[in-house]
Amino acid sequence: MSNNSVLIVKGCLKNYSWGKIDGLEEWSEKTNQEQAELWFGDHQAGKSIEIATNKEISSTNSFPLLVKILCANEPLSIQVHPDEQTA
Repeated sequence: MSNNSVLIVKGCLKNYSWGKIDGLEEWSEKTNQEQAELWFGDHQAGKSIEIATNKEISSTNSFPLLVKILCANEPLSIQVHPDEQTA
C-alpha cells in the first residue's frame, strides 16, 4: 500500500453493558445486543478489518490512531489514557 492510498475498513464492535441495544447499527450491523463502542484502528483488543482483503489491519499499514464511536445508554466518566512518561 502506498502512502497516499485510502484504506477502507470495518470497525471492531465492542459490546459493554452500558451500551445501547443496536445503538451503533448505523455504522456497523444489527446484533440485538448492547453496542457500546465501535473501534477504528490497530489495537490489540480490537483491530479494524480492511474491506478489500477481509484481513485485520496491522501496524505495517501505518494507522497510528485509535478512533472510537461511543453509544452510552447511561452516563460515563471521562477517561484519559496517557503514556507512562506523561502519567
